[in-house]
Amino acid sequence: MIIDKYDFAAVRKYLVGALAQLKAEPKLFSIRINERTLTQRLSLKLQPFFQGVLSVDCEYNRMWDVTDVSKRLPREETWTDDDEGRTVFPDVIAHVRDEPFENLLVIEAKRNHHGNQLPEKDVTKLKLFTDPKGDFQYRFGAFVNFVTEGENKHIAVLWFLDGKKTDKKDVIPIPNENGGAA
Repeated sequence: MIIDKYDFAAVRKYLVGALAQLKAEPKLFSIRINERTLTQRLSLKLQPFFQGVLSVDCEYNRMWDVTDVSKRLPREETWTDDDEGRTVFPDVIAHVRDEPFENLLVIEAKRNHHGNQLPEKDVTKLKLFTDPKGDFQYRFGAFVNFVTEGENKHIAVLWFLDGKKTDKKDVIPIPNENGGAA
């Protein structure tokens, strides 16, 4: 498999590196930007790390066969083929398009999530997407929280492996508008 060449250390380095590059775009953290804009910018920064071997896509909703099957999670009220805003397709993925189980990284993102608990829906999605016996088998999952409000602007990443949340965490500080550390 193509994705076998990427271990957790490399994927972690790539994602943290891509997120750190977003600091060069301070407007992303000083005005009320939609989550989709942040994830689109992240996908653009992440793509070069994979040097054309993998695709990085936002809100991708297709499976890998020619019958145009949509990705679906095993809950009746959730689906990935909806184009009316009631979706559960991932915010950002790194994968090989149209190849079964060539799914490397799945990212769920939020803007300004507060509290000690992650949103239950995102935890459920990341567990299901990274389940090694599941329908998607993403090797790695990440919950990315873009904290763009207040004095302590930062990006927090929590990691999922083998269908479980891990204790691995990364925090990327965002400089304040004067250029100093937040």
